[in-house]
Amino acid sequence: MRVPVDSREALSLAYTPGVAEPCLAIRDNPELSFTLTRRWNTVPVITDGTAVLGLGDIGPEAGMPVMEGTLKRTRRLQSRWRRRQSAAALQGRANKAM
Repeated sequence: MRVPVDSREALSLAYTPGVAEPCLAIRDNPELSFTLTRRWNTVPVITDGTAVLGLGDIGPEAGMPVMEGTLKRTRRLQSRWRRRQSAAALQGRANKAM
């Protein structure tokens, strides 16, 4: 089931330890990777799945939920950083104009 990850609390619930559930389901049935991940949307993530969250060698398909969670977290941090950089640049221009 997909749910929006729109807060820090939602991210922590979706990422750890909840992410182990889809990983283990996909390990047992790799076809689930098309419904339990964004694989259908072709996200380029590289993993061999040999050491994912201490779950052992679960394979690349089963490691995808962890990789997607990492990408989601990274994207949120990048967006936050860009907003701060933009605000700092605007403040710098305003200070120069005075």
